[in-house]
Amino acid sequence: MIILIQLALKASQLLEQTKLSELRSSIARSLSELEMFTEDGENIDTPKRKSAINDRMEDLVSAPLAVEDALVGLFDHSDHTLQRRVVETYIRRLYQPYLVKDSIRMQWHRSGLIATWEFLEEHVERKNGVEDKTVVEKHSEKKWGVMVVIKSLQFLPAIISAALREATNNFHDPLKSGSGDSSNHGNMMHIGLVGINNQMSLLQDRYSF
Repeated sequence: MIILIQLALKASQLLEQTKLSELRSSIARSLSELEMFTEDGENIDTPKRKSAINDRMEDLVSAPLAVEDALVGLFDHSDHTLQRRVVETYIRRLYQPYLVKDSIRMQWHRSGLIATWEFLEEHVERKNGVEDKTVVEKHSEKKWGVMVVIKSLQFLPAIISAALREATNNFHDPLKSGSGDSSNHGNMMHIGLVGINNQMSLLQDRYSF
């Protein structure tokens, strides 16, 4: 009985791995430019190509399927253009609908890929109104997020310093060490550790500070 359960579990795991692999391949094809051709084999012009790619990214952002693991599995793709599109799609999906439009920026660092963006953090404040009635007010604050994608933890200190510098320069929000101002909190950092030979491959952690 135990052997049958183990076999069933193994089969289920293999099936999930196969589905994940197929989903990764499908996403890679969708976000690559290999399919950006007409039926006659002619390459689609640049504006239409950019629009088509953006539409496909938006489809993944709003997809009902759980595509996050498949996207993370492409973080170390050898095609750097595809890699950037995958990371951007992941960020857009993770932060919708709070992502500030067109705020995502990416750059290559000698240690890996750095992405920065802005998002809105909503706050609810309760105040005493007339006749002791509680008034609820909502307001939003702009925060920034960063993501670093590296293949070894030895690159982590250098790329974190570069990412924080990039974020504070891009969004004019210098970190104030020791400040108790709540507006200085709530920024996010994501760390993606990738690599085929890395035992911690596809580790993706998030930190708030």
